[in-house]
Amino acid sequence: MVARSVVESLRVLLPGLILMANAVLFCIAVVAFYRWRSLPEVFLFAPIVAFLLSAGSLVCVAWLKRVFIGKFIPTLKPLWSGYVWCNEVVNALYETVAAAALAPLLGTPFVSPFLRLMGCKMGRWVFLESTLMSEFDLVRIGDRAALNLGCTIQPHLFEDRIMKTDAITIGHGCSVGNMAVVLYSTEMRQGSSLGPLSVLMKGEGLPSRSRWYGIPTQPVAVAA
Repeated sequence: MVARSVVESLRVLLPGLILMANAVLFCIAVVAFYRWRSLPEVFLFAPIVAFLLSAGSLVCVAWLKRVFIGKFIPTLKPLWSGYVWCNEVVNALYETVAAAALAPLLGTPFVSPFLRLMGCKMGRWVFLESTLMSEFDLVRIGDRAALNLGCTIQPHLFEDRIMKTDAITIGHGCSVGNMAVVLYSTEMRQGSSLGPLSVLMKGEGLPSRSRWYGIPTQPVAVAA
């Protein structure tokens, strides 16, 4: 009970502490700069401070992930276990701090470096318009893949009060549609496509250069 209370306190407090520290440091930096420079120069300086503080927050989240979890591996863990509690702390930090900092960068090449820092295996020229993923070390994304608006990469499920995690592989040139969900132990082979609002169920694999949609997925019919 004591251990759970401590971990839950960290889950609630850590994201807020990081955000509060950022706000305080931002105000201190801007006020200090205003004493030396003119107001127009302060307006030019403020975005630079905000960017540096956001970058520092991302590094802090990646470091805390290593502290609480280390490296994610395929595993089976009971729902009421320290591993799951620590995973919830990492998810809270990522969703509250990191995802908010990354939101303005979606669709640019600047998201991938942070996800690599978190443990994702990211290829080159990956298009990312979603931050909805977890268990980062289990995610492998190939070159020129596209993860479109609001799609979810979920390397875990809770089944019968057991947390099960396994790898997800999204191959070179693959596309995951808007709001689609890719579950654990799946593979999208090179050039395959998952349509919007679709779910790739656990254990499934999509053949190369094929198009799939629906819940559960089915191949897109090709007109004769």
